[in-house]
Amino acid sequence: MMKYVYIDESGDLGIKPRSSKYFILAGVMIGNPKKIDNLIKNTYRKFKKISKMNEIKGTTAPEDVIKHVLKKLNNIDYQSFIIVLDKKNINKIDYNNDVNFLYDLLSSQLSNIIPVDSKTVIFIDKTKNKKQIMNFNKSFSSNFNNLSIEI
Repeated sequence: MMKYVYIDESGDLGIKPRSSKYFILAGVMIGNPKKIDNLIKNTYRKFKKISKMNEIKGTTAPEDVIKHVLKKLNNIDYQSFIIVLDKKNINKIDYNNDVNFLYDLLSSQLSNIIPVDSKTVIFIDKTKNKKQIMNFNKSFSSNFNNLSIEI
């Protein structure tokens, strides 16, 4: 059975005073992507106040929207996988202040905990140039046991 993994992050990898305290990278694995698509479409239809939002973000969406999404997620069969970086420990990681390298490193750790045992399509919400995407794909996919993934 084909599987689908949606990956997104929360926070930033900056170390300035206004930067987030944590960087979170999460993946959601589901067998039927239409269930997630329908949940999102129905949420936009039900809550007209978010119609202008490009995506539903936990930090900016109204509380009733968040509660609705979480309640509906309880009715969907999925698995979630999360990597949390407490940035007070960032100096313990050798990344030479290259946030793209650090992102790829954390992503490869996430891919290490996602059990891939069948053909899997991975959707990653990220903005990178072509070289960064190639480096990311190599780093991310090298940690899977299954070579039949599409990124």
